[in-house]
Amino acid sequence: MPSFVKATIGTCWWCGSAANSREHKFKRTDIEREFGRGPYRDGQTLVKHGYDQRPSDVTGSKSKVFKFEPTMCTRCNGERSQPFDAAYDEFMDYLSDNEAAVLGSGEVDIRMVFGVEWESKSLDLVRYFVKHICCRLANVAEHRAVSLDARLIEFLDGGAYPRCLGLAALIDMSVAEWWRTMRLLEEKPGDYGSFLFLTGIGGVDAPRPESIQNPEAGMLVGWFGIYWRIAEDEYIPNQLAGPVLPLIVTDWIFGTKNRLVFASVSASIESGGIDPRGKQFSDLVDGYGFDRSRSMIDSGKQFLRPEPSPLGLHRSPPNPRT
Repeated sequence: MPSFVKATIGTCWWCGSAANSREHKFKRTDIEREFGRGPYRDGQTLVKHGYDQRPSDVTGSKSKVFKFEPTMCTRCNGERSQPFDAAYDEFMDYLSDNEAAVLGSGEVDIRMVFGVEWESKSLDLVRYFVKHICCRLANVAEHRAVSLDARLIEFLDGGAYPRCLGLAALIDMSVAEWWRTMRLLEEKPGDYGSFLFLTGIGGVDAPRPESIQNPEAGMLVGWFGIYWRIAEDEYIPNQLAGPVLPLIVTDWIFGTKNRLVFASVSASIESGGIDPRGKQFSDLVDGYGFDRSRSMIDSGKQFLRPEPSPLGLHRSPPNPRT
């Protein structure tokens, strides 16, 4: 039977010492790659939509909005996990530099990302996601019990890939098409930035303050995302083991209908059928039939548990288009 580690705010879930460090929900490298170094002021602020459904401005990549509560110590969040962070940065830089090729092929050759060290660095990449997952779960420890499967921590310490962990890497084509349209509307590159998204945490519900069983959630940076699931009684092989990583293609965030709306608007701008100058994005897409009820962003669905998993991490086979 697996053992568990109780997570609490103020205690490092990895080593058990006092937590004096706040891990970023999205890495600063992601934030600054997608939105620039900041500060974000004078009409260029980032807008965070939170669980209270009220938008708030974010003026810098170091903002507490981007960070979890103190659940790690400085050593674990720095020195011990530095190789994980480095592998993640290397992977995300590759996606950014090779966007068209990855979107076209629907896969990533891990050997092209990491070279001769691809086997060890692909495990460090997974370890970065495990660190994110543990911080994400520990972050809610003020509101309900959080028990982390000890196999996750053993993996961070150099152990075997945890049998309880399921990861699905994805391309959200609805986000990719949305982003293409936004780029065509920019006066200069980078005006509209990109897209960062965390789902709610789902799983088998339990009355508070008991812990959610088999928790699952996802994150997106631009069109690339990771959906994860922890299930102590299942075995899901490491999908990021390589050498070639297949990406599940989905329209999860905005839906297929809205992806087609974005594609139509982009095609009209590129063909000269629409002059984007002076046009608001919302006005353009509304004119092509944008369905706000399907958008997870506009409808408030990001505040709900993502059940069932949109990426097939349950026993049923993956659905290639959700």
